[in-house]
Amino acid sequence: MEPQLSWQLSCKWQVLGLFLLFNWVLITGQIRYSVVEESKLGTMVGEVAHDLGLTLADLSSRRLWLGSEESKRYFAINLDSGTLMVNEKIDRETLCGASSLCILPVQVVIENPLELFHLEVEILDLNDNSPNFITPWLVLRVAESAAGGSRLPLESAHDADVGTNAVSAYQLSPNPHFILDIKNVKDGKLLPELVLDQPLDREKQSEHQLILTAYDGGDPVLSGTSRLTIVVLDNNDNEPTFDLPVYKIHFLENIPVGSLIFKLNATDPDADSNGEIQYSFGIHTSDSIQTLFGLDPHTGEIYIQGIVDFEESQFYELHIRARDKGIPQMEGHCVIQIEVEDENDHFPDILLTSLVNPLPENIPLETVVGLFSVRDQDSGVNGKVSLQIPMSLPFKIKSFENHFSLITHERLDRETVSQYIIKLTAQDSGIPPLSRDLTILLNISDINDNAPSFSQHLYNSFLKENDPPGSLLCTVSASDPDEGDNSRLTYSVAGNQVQDAHISSFIYINPDNGNIYAKHSFDYEILQVLQILVIVQDAGTPILSSSVTVFLFILDQNDNAPVVLYPVTGQQLSALQRIPLLAPVGYVITKVTAVDADSGHNAWLSYSLLPQSTNVSATDADKDQNSQLSYIVLSSPGQELIEDLTSFISINPTNGEVFAESSFDYECNNHFQFQVEACDGGSPSLCNRVMVHVYLLDQNDNAPKVQFPFTEKDSVVQFRIPRSTMAKALITKIIAVDLDSGQNAWLSYHLKQATDLTLFSISLHSGEMRTLRIIQDLDDPTQELVIVVKDSGELSMSTSVTVIIFLEESTSEVFLGLSARSVESERPPTLTLYLIICLAAISTIMLIALVALGLSPGDAMIGVQVATSGPPVRGYRSCFSPVSDISEFVFMKPNLTLRAASCSNLTEASFFHKVRIFLNLA
Repeated sequence: MEPQLSWQLSCKWQVLGLFLLFNWVLITGQIRYSVVEESKLGTMVGEVAHDLGLTLADLSSRRLWLGSEESKRYFAINLDSGTLMVNEKIDRETLCGASSLCILPVQVVIENPLELFHLEVEILDLNDNSPNFITPWLVLRVAESAAGGSRLPLESAHDADVGTNAVSAYQLSPNPHFILDIKNVKDGKLLPELVLDQPLDREKQSEHQLILTAYDGGDPVLSGTSRLTIVVLDNNDNEPTFDLPVYKIHFLENIPVGSLIFKLNATDPDADSNGEIQYSFGIHTSDSIQTLFGLDPHTGEIYIQGIVDFEESQFYELHIRARDKGIPQMEGHCVIQIEVEDENDHFPDILLTSLVNPLPENIPLETVVGLFSVRDQDSGVNGKVSLQIPMSLPFKIKSFENHFSLITHERLDRETVSQYIIKLTAQDSGIPPLSRDLTILLNISDINDNAPSFSQHLYNSFLKENDPPGSLLCTVSASDPDEGDNSRLTYSVAGNQVQDAHISSFIYINPDNGNIYAKHSFDYEILQVLQILVIVQDAGTPILSSSVTVFLFILDQNDNAPVVLYPVTGQQLSALQRIPLLAPVGYVITKVTAVDADSGHNAWLSYSLLPQSTNVSATDADKDQNSQLSYIVLSSPGQELIEDLTSFISINPTNGEVFAESSFDYECNNHFQFQVEACDGGSPSLCNRVMVHVYLLDQNDNAPKVQFPFTEKDSVVQFRIPRSTMAKALITKIIAVDLDSGQNAWLSYHLKQATDLTLFSISLHSGEMRTLRIIQDLDDPTQELVIVVKDSGELSMSTSVTVIIFLEESTSEVFLGLSARSVESERPPTLTLYLIICLAAISTIMLIALVALGLSPGDAMIGVQVATSGPPVRGYRSCFSPVSDISEFVFMKPNLTLRAASCSNLTEASFFHKVRIFLNLA
């Protein structure tokens, strides 16, 4: 079965697709296949995929399917091969009857993009029906006086097949009196007639038996027979005759039942019963026609007795017989050809082939969203149908023949119109026109084409510092006109950094309702303004978002007391200040500078002097009796309280400068203290205090004095050392004292002159004299060194001592016995005696204190920390020189810890203060 392809491209619609690249293309043409009726199921009709230009790979992706229900009933598509196959046994005679051409329309739909093809399948007739006669035995009466050439119409054979398979020939069995004549009528039908060829003689043969055989043109040829009995009658020599052998009439379909359409008129010149005529339908008039038309046998009136429908048949042929009542009966024949005119009596029908519903709102223009077909059983102008929709809709109709497509004409917006009620009106062109409506509900599906929007361009929020965590800061609100997931909003905070920390560590935003909460309390002094970028996004695809800035302003609270920056305080919240002894009135003793981390009024500071009497508080982490505290006031020389400070000092309340109001007397009071309080302007006001200790500075009016080696008035001392002395060996130690205090008493030792500068050195701070190298034979036996001792006062004062060293060739005993000439005969210095007495007294007091406190004598170490607020005084450490049999003294820094060790530290000025401490303990 080769496809009969007659391709005429009349229209091509190509539009953009639904959902991104979804195209619908409507291509109209004719692809015609043929298939023989009664074909088995699965018989291939045609290679649809190949003829439509599709490959096998396209079949799975483009989904080939049949559109109409009638197409699916009789045919199916093999998706593996793309062929059109028979799906149900087809009987051409049932589908098309006696029509010469039997065409079945087939709609083929292809997706991605959508294409609609109209195919035609011609059902070829199979010679599966034999000709047959309705009356298998027909009796005909013929007068013996019938002239030669007289005709007797015979019943036509009926064959359900058409074309060459229909009745194509008749054959009469051989006989001496009759021959067969065949007439071709308008519709191609063959009408057999029996023609008298030789005169009849009733007396010889009153009855003749004939066989009429009908043949079709099929392969193989099929046939049917009818038995004819010819009865020879006595003479009735005139037969009824009609005015015309053929009458043609026409009328509109749907003519009312009972309507007279024609009146026959036949005449018979015979008299009496031989001339009395009765009318009847001839044998060639089918029963279906006789149900539509009625014939009055007496009057010859033909009337309507059924519904005449143009769509069922446009042409009818009535074979009329007029028979007299003579003996034998004579009859005449005529044909009435009836043409039925079409009337606009059928409403058009709208058939929905395909519809995209719901329709995405972003569908491109000129996109096909629906396919429709219309049909009207009327013909001609009455069957010409148009399809229309209201002009106000954003759609339009495109047509081709009786197929229509609904196409987008304007942009769609679901947020404006979410649903369209489309009324399609099909109207024919008859008079009057008939119409029918079809209403479809087309929903517009949402796409995420609207970004969320906030109700404000920005938000300002105010929060007091130190508010507890969890405080609601602000609520941001956004809306999205989309629907479903496209309008489901989620709030979040952009991930920016604030003070080297993620902003999410400061605040929390509820992702569902946009509430912003503080995750901890805020400190205005650290952060004044927090800029929060809030992002809201929907859950659509693609995700759309927008942002808004929230400014969180932290409101200052008076939660910070002033902090004193200057003078710098120690652990006891006191500051040390030194002023010259001869400070004039108005001299700026110090300037108390404080800052407050708050702002505004909370940071406006004022300074004032506090009275000397003040409250002192302390805490103890122990419990019960161990936490009970008692307070003792310890006084020391030079630290008596000054009752009236205003006679000595004053303070500027604005900038904190402290001025001297009178001159100072070092001998009367070398040290005094006062408290300065700095308060802010908050409510309630917060304050901070600083204790300022003022010391009168000593003048550098004493030169250093050498205590060791003991020198005479000429300040010369001699030593003898062997030449075998090694490098770095300690020769002696110069010890000097300065009666001044502070920096004026800081001493340094310098080697000003030497016989050989490469042989000896002196320590800058300790005064130790050592050899720099091994003594050589070439070195001068007498080495003269000039040592200068300087203090560190502004106007430095100094003293010098001359050391003469004799290099001798002797044993180490000579070296060990070396001493200053005048020292062996001298008594220990008075200062050394004082120190020994002090050490003994301290040891005794310590033992008494231990016994009083109940401590066991087995404790490993007893330490006493001496802290005094008095002026700095000199400290001494007692040591023993390996080259001298007398004590040497080194001046050290004060406030050292006394321990049971080889060296003991104490100060002259603090001695009595220590005694007072241990007496209080006892």
